[in-house]
Amino acid sequence: MKIVLIFLLLMLSGCRADEAVYFEKATETNSSNYEVYIENKNISDIFDNVKTGSEIYNSTKFPDISEFEEYMGVSQDIYSMSLTLGEKVPLSFLMDTYINGKMPIIRIFPPKDTNMYSLGSLILLAKDLGSIDIPIILDFYPVYSELYDINEYKRYYKTAYETFKTYAPNVSLIWSIDAGMAGESFIYYPGDEFVSAVGADVTVSSRDIEKPLDTLFGDLSFLNYSFQGTKPLIISSLKVSHYSAESLSYTTTEAGKIISEVYSFVKEYPAFKAVIYSDADYTKNVFKTGENFSVSDTIEIRKAYRKIVSDFSKNKENIRGCMRSWYFAKKENGEFYIPAYMAVYELGMSFNWEESIPLSQLSLKYTVDEKNKRLYIVAGI
Repeated sequence: MKIVLIFLLLMLSGCRADEAVYFEKATETNSSNYEVYIENKNISDIFDNVKTGSEIYNSTKFPDISEFEEYMGVSQDIYSMSLTLGEKVPLSFLMDTYINGKMPIIRIFPPKDTNMYSLGSLILLAKDLGSIDIPIILDFYPVYSELYDINEYKRYYKTAYETFKTYAPNVSLIWSIDAGMAGESFIYYPGDEFVSAVGADVTVSSRDIEKPLDTLFGDLSFLNYSFQGTKPLIISSLKVSHYSAESLSYTTTEAGKIISEVYSFVKEYPAFKAVIYSDADYTKNVFKTGENFSVSDTIEIRKAYRKIVSDFSKNKENIRGCMRSWYFAKKENGEFYIPAYMAVYELGMSFNWEESIPLSQLSLKYTVDEKNKRLYIVAGI
């Protein structure tokens, strides 16, 4: 995965294949290396600041998210729900978000039994949402499991953008994709013009609960470095299983640990502005099969969730408005050096291809966090 990620990022940044070795060296850490965060003034952020959110699915305990929020003892910024195209958006959900001062995100999935590219259904939804005078965010047609014909999907997504622009200017669109398909993101991505934010769906089933998270974190890193220069990112749906009805196995401790690790990982990437946990229980069906992803079922997971959500926003405040560099800066004899690739590809400067450049030679303002080994470049892109 690491080699593939490096190769793809080389293509995205326009580097030659023979420069791959330097990328690998640049991401190694030692006592003289500093993480670099670059101020990014070019991005339009619909989230304003760092947020957490939740969605409840198939729950008999909580008739609405505000009750889930109270039960969990954690204040959320985002309320989310999922519908298929053609279903009417419940006014009660929108009123609940408005009254409680929350941001509403509605995930729209294609219908199973009717035309998934219906213009009529799209116009009806747009008119319905346009009649409500509050800002609404739609996570429209998330990409998963190669469900869509690529060209038809992109055409329809652009049609959706134009339709909402005409009938519902209060609506902003998120484009999201299963994190496991991160390498295919540019195949399905409709384009910056049509998207306000990029989302990643993360699902950890009981089959994968004990596997290392390196692949997942590699996928999220790829999405971050691919889109952070132009779009805010979110975890549009996080689900971690703690029980499988098929194997009758409980993985409560492991689930709490993974939830904490995912939030902790995302904290280090300023372009990720929100994490939405999907409190979903798929075991309550007639066949008694499926997975339980609910964080509200056990005390152990509730405690882990409450702690990480409480810390999440607070710990990201110092890197707001930045993007994380793919490279590291090195400090030698009191002088900071940055790779020439950083200067060219991330700071937009022109340089001869030298291995590193003294930061003192560049007309850039920067601050240093010695405790956390971080360098903040103020005059960014």
